[in-house]
Formats: sequence, structure tokens, C-alpha cells
Amino acid sequence: MNPWIKILLAASGVAVVFIVINAMHHASEDAAWTHLAMARADGNSIEALETARDSAADTVAEPWISYFLAMQLYQAGEPDQLQRARQIASDLKAEHPDHALVPYLDRLIAAIDSYSA
Repeated sequence: MNPWIKILLAASGVAVVFIVINAMHHASEDAAWTHLAMARADGNSIEALETARDSAADTVAEPWISYFLAMQLYQAGEPDQLQRARQIASDLKAEHPDHALVPYLDRLIAAIDSYSA
């Protein structure tokens, strides 16, 4: 077999694998945003946001879902929920220190800490 044909077949195989992996990644990202939209449409319930966050692991939507979850826990206002909201916000800030949400997380953490003071 001609060596150029072998190279062409190998390159085609790599291209197909790349396209499949890329499509799977985009489908996962789209599903994560859909889960967030569904949780928000469900009234931002804590349970719906937790489910959405679990299904959005390692996607770009995960920080946003975590933020909305922390805000819902904060708004619930119970001491254990405030602590959980602070933990989620702190973890999110540590995992994504350059994310656009950091200023909002700082304010949320400060607000929660003001209750403890």
C-alpha cells in the first residue's frame, strides 16, 4: 500500500476521533446550561440547583450553578444553610480564582460572615 494512503487514512482517523470528542464535549456543556435553565425555571429551588450542579460537573456552567445554589442557601437564612452557602462560595472561589463571579462571591462571603460577627 502506498505510504501516502496510510498517512491519509491515519490523519482521517485522528480527525474523526477529534470530531467525536468535540461533539461529546459540546453536548455535555449544552446539557449543563439546560439543567441550569430548568432549575431556574423551577423557582431556583435548592434541590433543583443541587441536581443541576451534580449533572454539570467539570463544565463551564458549574461555577454559575454553584453560585446560584449558594445564593439560594443564603436567602433561606438558616444557620446551617448559611454555613453551607459560605462553604460553596469559598470552594468555588478557590477552584476558580480568576472567574468573573469572584467579586460576587467575596460579597456573599462578607455578608454571611457579618451574621456570625
